[in-house]
Amino acid sequence: MPFRYGFKAESERRAAEWRARFKLRPEEPLDPRRIAEDLGIDVVKMSDLAGLKKTSLAHLMDAGAKDFSAAAVGLGSRWLIIENEVHSIGRRTNSVAHELSHVLLKHPPHPAFASGGMRNMWKQIEDEADWLAGTLLVPRPAALAIAREGLDLDTAATRYGVSVPLMRQRLNLTGAMIQVRRSSAAS
Repeated sequence: MPFRYGFKAESERRAAEWRARFKLRPEEPLDPRRIAEDLGIDVVKMSDLAGLKKTSLAHLMDAGAKDFSAAAVGLGSRWLIIENEVHSIGRRTNSVAHELSHVLLKHPPHPAFASGGMRNMWKQIEDEADWLAGTLLVPRPAALAIAREGLDLDTAATRYGVSVPLMRQRLNLTGAMIQVRRSSAAS
């Protein structure tokens, strides 16, 4: 699904604004938990939730870990982000940024499951949250810095605290690798 006109540029501006707010250079890593803290959004581990059945928790932390990464929960005018701590730190960072993006974009809360137990997926808002999350974590200036430095995917992902797939995606989507290659070939 295509994004509304200007959405990608708006996402880059948001990433730059948050870095400026925290006095970070445009290419520096930014942990989305810092944005959440600044907005008064608690980020908690799934195992810290009181009242979650032990059997449910055990399932989501073992065989069902693939079924739950994170969730943003509206509590009146406040938000809470729940993350699954059994995932790698890179995936957790991606997931927190995704849920935080729903809040930043003012997406309406919606039930996670439809009748019959099927996942409720709103493609447009999920795509927007994915895009903004990736841009917050690895904005274009960061992708260009990574490409110029010649970092391999694992090193770049570790430096930015993201997953390798997200890093690959951002380097490809921003065109940073191609731009640096062309620039090097021209000089």
